[in-house]
Amino acid sequence: MASGKCIEKAGLESVQEHEGLDEGGRLRLRDAIFQHAEHGLVIADAHWNILDANPAFGRMIERPIPEILGADLRSFRTERQAPAFFEKVEATLREEGRWTGEVWMKADDGRIYPAVVTLSAVREEGAVCFYTADFADITKRKGLEEDLAFAHSYDRLTDLPNRGVFQEQLDDAVHRIAGTDDAVAVLFLGIDDFHLVNEAFGYGLGDRVLRIVGERLSETVRREDLVARLGGDEFVVLLRDVQQRGAAAVVAQKISRAVGEAIQLPGQEIFLSTRIGVGLCPDDETHPEALVRCAAAAMTRAKDEGRPWMFYSVDLEHSRQARLKLGSDLHRALERGELAVHYQPIFDAKTSELVACEALLRWFHPTDGPISPVRFIPVAEATGLIRPIGRWVIDTVASQCARWSAAALPPWKIAVNLSATQLGESDLLDYVAQTFDRHGVAPERFEFEVTESVMVEQVDRAISRLTALKELGCSLAIDDFGTGYSSLSYLKTFPADVVKIDRSFVKDIDREEHGDAIAGAVIALAHGLGMKVVGEGVETEGQRRMLADQGCDRLQGFLFGKPGPAQELG
Repeated sequence: MASGKCIEKAGLESVQEHEGLDEGGRLRLRDAIFQHAEHGLVIADAHWNILDANPAFGRMIERPIPEILGADLRSFRTERQAPAFFEKVEATLREEGRWTGEVWMKADDGRIYPAVVTLSAVREEGAVCFYTADFADITKRKGLEEDLAFAHSYDRLTDLPNRGVFQEQLDDAVHRIAGTDDAVAVLFLGIDDFHLVNEAFGYGLGDRVLRIVGERLSETVRREDLVARLGGDEFVVLLRDVQQRGAAAVVAQKISRAVGEAIQLPGQEIFLSTRIGVGLCPDDETHPEALVRCAAAAMTRAKDEGRPWMFYSVDLEHSRQARLKLGSDLHRALERGELAVHYQPIFDAKTSELVACEALLRWFHPTDGPISPVRFIPVAEATGLIRPIGRWVIDTVASQCARWSAAALPPWKIAVNLSATQLGESDLLDYVAQTFDRHGVAPERFEFEVTESVMVEQVDRAISRLTALKELGCSLAIDDFGTGYSSLSYLKTFPADVVKIDRSFVKDIDREEHGDAIAGAVIALAHGLGMKVVGEGVETEGQRRMLADQGCDRLQGFLFGKPGPAQELG
């Protein structure tokens, strides 16, 4: 048995002398701490034979303590980690005296589970006299991480890879053929009038149809190719090692026939048609994102001409000309006062109290009418107009906050979106601080939102800029969480206060079996990291109820109110 001196070296002497507590009392207190600790605690001799263990460890491995005593502590590890892994662990213990990491443990019934383990080597006169071990079962945390990791890589409706995975694979494929005679093709396809399926049969059967389409696409292409769902009724196919232009045409024809085969629904048979655009690298474009745009433009032309599929060609440049015109009009929009900020309310999920709102940019074109942000925001980004427009939004929102304060309205927090370009501005913090001073607005009124894609693209710069904004007093939110771009490590690294669940996870939360699983996982993980959660795109009472039951903090969507002018809030 270890000596009393060695026990003190293990750290048990941390229970300090206390007036009125004799040595026996201190020993009883130490024993109580050992017995009632939530983590599994073990003391082993220099040969790893267990000298003592607490009840928590017995519960972890599902064996009574008396049966554990004398056993080799190393016998509870599994073959999931190679012997070399444990050799490194023991080498670290010899050199540094301590090791912390994740291991796979084995319970008495054969169950395998993950645990975080801290091992310490306790020495006396230079020699190890025994080891102490602290075990924490992290099965639940691992389960949440696996759920979210799947959500980040795969479309939860069809189980196909999502946009993020497709982009990574396309980048790799284009890089591999650079300087060779090989080619890759992107097929961009959409289903004709798919909204009619939802209207006629409901979203549940509509989702079933999308799953069938995804299965047919996967069965049509080769194993080395990739099928992904971008969202809605849009899919993309990556064809690797395309030897000739005709090969992509053959696949497009096969896909068109496969999607066009009858789909059997309960009491109903339906037929679909699809339009496919084909872009080739290096013939059409050598940049991955531009290649996807070429395929999308070809699909649009195929729809316009009623053709099942079409290759990209230079005569599609008229669409690019239209984009240039949109950019030119956008230049004048700010000068002419055609832009406006609308506000969408955000409510407390428990009290139904209005607690915040999101500032959303709107463009009212003098001849074309309202233009969707989906059309003009990318143009603003590409032309650099997002810088003056973004600053105009911040100034307009700050001015509105000042007017609300003057009218003695509640101090609602206002969420303002930051683009990748804005986040890259070196003087962003100075501008924000000066704007607050100019309008007499407290920084606490502002909540800046960034999307996951911004986090992935600009990790170091984003952390620096966002940390500075938070130090100024603003709060921070991660928008569109779960759309397939970020790693879980970003969620832990960024100084965010709020996570917004993407509307794609909210849409089917009350219609699909296990539809609430991802939302629940996001809420649990965010709360575990001390963050609030906002559910976006809430349109039905069922969605509201399920998010509230999951513990979502705030709710936003058409169920509560559409974006509107400031005067509609107060």
